[in-house]
Amino acid sequence: MPRLFDVRVLSLCVGLLIIGQASPAAACSCARPTDGVIEQLRQGAIVAEGAPVLVSGRPAEGVRNAPVRYEFRIFKAIGARLPGRVHVETADNSAACGVNLKGRKTALLRLLPPGPSEEKGVYSVNLCSQLSVETFEADWRAVLDAVKD
Repeated sequence: MPRLFDVRVLSLCVGLLIIGQASPAAACSCARPTDGVIEQLRQGAIVAEGAPVLVSGRPAEGVRNAPVRYEFRIFKAIGARLPGRVHVETADNSAACGVNLKGRKTALLRLLPPGPSEEKGVYSVNLCSQLSVETFEADWRAVLDAVKD
């Protein structure tokens, strides 16, 4: 008598059902930048060196991926005229592409300007924007050093 189903097919179907029920994982994935500093500046990059000071931290327990806001005292900047201080937001964890600035005395950041629906004057930073700084840090520092105070 022929079998109506194969045990292997049944196992595969059950496995797919279990995998399909799993919650999606939050993960940050960034492509390494290939454009150099000059090309990035032509494309509108804003990079600043300064001192981050935590303004508001992690929200109520159970809220994930909420922004953390820092006041960022600007020492030097390239790509835009910035006031002496700006606010910078980032996600509260690296899985959501957040950058941990807590406890850092200084930082070199690639700032992303606010979009049309975002709070004016509040820049953002994430792991992907920071990959440009890490990849070309010496070049960014050389350009910033050439900026007159």
